[in-house]
Amino acid sequence: MKLGQVQQAIQEWQIVIRMSPNDVDPLFNVAVALAQLGKKKEAMIFYDRVLAANPEHIQTHQNLGLLHRDAHDFVKAKRHLKRLKELDSTYSEVVNSEILKCEEQEFLEHMSGFDAAKFIPDATGPQETIAARLHAGFRACLGGDFERGLDLANMILKESPEDLQAQLIRGQAFTGLGRHADAIAEFMNIATRFPENADACFHLGTIFFSMNELDKALDYFQRVHHLDPHYSFVAENIANIEKQLKKSGKMPT
Repeated sequence: MKLGQVQQAIQEWQIVIRMSPNDVDPLFNVAVALAQLGKKKEAMIFYDRVLAANPEHIQTHQNLGLLHRDAHDFVKAKRHLKRLKELDSTYSEVVNSEILKCEEQEFLEHMSGFDAAKFIPDATGPQETIAARLHAGFRACLGGDFERGLDLANMILKESPEDLQAQLIRGQAFTGLGRHADAIAEFMNIATRFPENADACFHLGTIFFSMNELDKALDYFQRVHHLDPHYSFVAENIANIEKQLKKSGKMPT
């Protein structure tokens, strides 16, 4: 492998695997080599075999997370990335960054079926204009330009008052601008209209946590967990708040 003879290396490792099918090292090495050759689907099969033999193989969770992300299977990507962080906390910062990238791509892919080529300022037609502004508003908030995010969300809501994504962007912009009362009102309105929307509850939990209203934060994070047990960072947030409440003797019964 070090000599760059990847195919020959795979052949040697496959001999080892035939003699010892559950030997993790050759399974992992074949997966890495296949990925290097661009054979990502085949690599995933060998990574899965590694986890069948050793479910706590850290590097496999890391590599599978990135492979699934590149394949746009964000649910599997986030599952492996979260497991990586659970197994080794030193990966926390990197994992959090990768999960945010996954969620950004999920958002873009679910926006009205438009591809990125249509997200241009002078797009023609009302739906393309809304899609373009949603994309721009989301990117603005992601980049910390909350004033622009708010302006774009308001433009969309003027044309389409019930647009859920625009309301979520406006709530995020209010939060970023420190307008917590407005943000809470926005997200509570969404939560009332769309009881199954986990995003609104997550944002409410985050806002109340930042305001040190831990009881309310815990309530909303628990709602998120009920709606979507795999929602990013919720389990960690619940555990953190419960720890703080227990320490202060204010843990609800």
